[in-house]
Amino acid sequence: FIHSVLMAKDELGYSLLTAVLVVIIALPLALAATTELKQPGIRGAAAWIIVLFPLAVPAPLIGIGMITAGNLPVLSSLYPALIMPAVVSVIKFAPFASVILFVQMRFIDPLLFDAAAVFARSRTGALSRIYLPLFLPGLVVSAGILSALSLAELGATLIVSPPGHSTITMRIYNYLHYGSSSDVAGLCLMVTVLTLVVCTGTILALRFISQGRGRTEEAQET
Repeated sequence: FIHSVLMAKDELGYSLLTAVLVVIIALPLALAATTELKQPGIRGAAAWIIVLFPLAVPAPLIGIGMITAGNLPVLSSLYPALIMPAVVSVIKFAPFASVILFVQMRFIDPLLFDAAAVFARSRTGALSRIYLPLFLPGLVVSAGILSALSLAELGATLIVSPPGHSTITMRIYNYLHYGSSSDVAGLCLMVTVLTLVVCTGTILALRFISQGRGRTEEAQET
């Protein structure tokens, strides 16, 4: 296991960087999409279709589509090769974050949003002092799920990764062709450990948020 980790330190770093980028890019998009999902009528139905559609698209097709888009003359100079694994993971997994934040919103009193719209001095203040604290549990859960799913993504990442860069799952995939079962086992164990670390961190963060809100409510009652 130690040998596998040391040999794959570059892939580990690139995988962690990709997971962080996925969280940074996907959470604002998911939070913005949540406001559309609650809209009534055709607008809300269209938002649900758009948000959930990537879940029905095979991962290799997403990768091929991104490469095709990047080869267009208009986008060729802007093609972000180094962060493409993060981009395809955002496309694949941001719908999960949108659904989680939508469920979180269902547990929030709508009057709080109305009060924020009326009494907040600015949108920035309303976002930082009202919206983000209310959505914080959902954001934490979404970040944990996005990180775990991104660390294990292969289908689209294998297609769009730039030369000289690979993730942990790509290294496992390559070792499978060489029959190196011990290295495959070590790397799979490392992915499992990383996923457990992410899950544990998410649970601890939620517990900390819950305790903090409990102390705040007690202080207000006092």
